[in-house]
Amino acid sequence: MPQEIEMQTVNSAQLEYGMECREHTVQVINRTGSTLSKGDVVMFDIKLSSTEATSNSPGKDSSGLANVVAPSDAAADFKFAQFAVITSDTIADNASGTAAVRGQVDAFVIKASGSIAAGDPLGVDANKNLTADITSGDKIVGRAAVAATTPATRTRVSCLFEGIFALGVQ
Repeated sequence: MPQEIEMQTVNSAQLEYGMECREHTVQVINRTGSTLSKGDVVMFDIKLSSTEATSNSPGKDSSGLANVVAPSDAAADFKFAQFAVITSDTIADNASGTAAVRGQVDAFVIKASGSIAAGDPLGVDANKNLTADITSGDKIVGRAAVAATTPATRTRVSCLFEGIFALGVQ
């Protein structure tokens, strides 16, 4: 006699339409030397540049995978680093908080002149922003989800963000 299998309905987060852009947050430790604000873009300290990061062992407070620093202005860092957007209201230096490594997030954006349109590709600058001022070879880590009409001044807007694997290269 066949065994009866009970069917269960699983409550899924699947949307009725479109792609899901769920925010994936992780706990990070601020090693920038200053307080971070919601929307700041930071870089994981995989290069172990801060004295507190001593390894890249997962799950440790001494890991470059947990410690974040300000993005450097080294071209190689903008192309190969892993980034996150701060989601805590603030994180004091040497304190912990949350940051998103992917998803739809509110991040600071900037562009030297002109506006940013929804869908515009975004890279990272050395001032903790996503920037629409990108050049050939830049790692694209985000796309503006909405327009920013005055991005010459640092503005926090909704963005589709992928800080680990990137969305492509300009």
